[in-house]
Amino acid sequence: MKTHLIVLSFLFSINLSFSQKTITGTVTDNYGEALPDVSVFVKGTKKSTKTTINGKYSISVPKNSRILIFSYIGMKTVEKEITSDTINVKMVPSEYYLEEIVTTDI
Repeated sequence: MKTHLIVLSFLFSINLSFSQKTITGTVTDNYGEALPDVSVFVKGTKKSTKTTINGKYSISVPKNSRILIFSYIGMKTVEKEITSDTINVKMVPSEYYLEEIVTTDI
């Protein structure tokens, strides 16, 4: 019985590994600077990750996934179709992004 459970769990883990693929890449701004802490989501799932201080990310996605979503405060959200194992993204400022904030004392 114990042997059967081990074999079944091994086969299940093999099946999971074949149903996933890993996507990697780098996220930069429109000046080519790396963006840390960009949220990367697999559309239609709860899977997500964040970019490192160098703007790099790696995420394991189900084979049937089609879109990655990149989100960062002050930048336009980007949706990219999964067409390869490497997807690099350039993010641009949102039209609602404030260039500077001025405070006054009343």
